[in-house]
Amino acid sequence: MSSPNSPRAPSPATSQLSALIPISFIPRKRPTAVLRFIHETTDDEKFTGRTETQARLDRWAADSKVRLIAITAIGGLGKTALAGRWLRQGRHRRDAAFFWSFYPERETAKFLEALDQFQREIPGSAAIVLDGLEVRQEDPGSVAYCKLLDVKLADFLHTHCRAHDANLLILTGRFPFCPSLRPRLKH
Repeated sequence: MSSPNSPRAPSPATSQLSALIPISFIPRKRPTAVLRFIHETTDDEKFTGRTETQARLDRWAADSKVRLIAITAIGGLGKTALAGRWLRQGRHRRDAAFFWSFYPERETAKFLEALDQFQREIPGSAAIVLDGLEVRQEDPGSVAYCKLLDVKLADFLHTHCRAHDANLLILTGRFPFCPSLRPRLKH
């Protein structure tokens, strides 16, 4: 007779069931994403609410055709906290997440260098947040309102939108993003 602590052999019904389920259908826990926050976000650990907005971000992140998500609002409404919280929760569905804020560091070359180094270290796809993009855009009083001030940054964004990888770019800013960032349709 076996003791209550001895392992039991699986029943024939259990063995047959697990044998009938293809390995690809057995849910696997996704490994924790690699996170790199070059600059810290604002109070995202205290962030609450906005469940509809977070659900919308989740849907877009799950859609392989979505390459870029733009979050725009006036200052102080929690764009940075929303993006930071969403990244830390791993809801971006990527292998890694990278966060850069243009508020403390406006140089595109430094951003590109940091991102390049990060991408060499990670095994797969990344969710990339560029926070405070309005500091790299033309002001509302300008004829070229919302246009990016830096050609290298504009080239990076256009290249990302045309790439055939699984990376996702999330932009936050106080100004709208120019139509030139939207995908061009072929006729």
